[in-house]
Amino acid sequence: MSDENRPYIARMEMSATHEDKSVALWFEVSWNGIIEWWFSYRQCQIWQDGRRSLPTRA
Repeated sequence: MSDENRPYIARMEMSATHEDKSVALWFEVSWNGIIEWWFSYRQCQIWQDGRRSLPTRA
């Protein structure tokens, strides 16, 4: 599996604006509540408030 097929964190930034719902490849989280981050060599998942990041691409 090549590196581009695995999810990864590209950047973290803070913004006063609300999330952009038109962007499907980004997973935006709030800085409140519980953020869960699970990772292994092949997989990286972020969960918050019943939402999860994109699954690993095949």
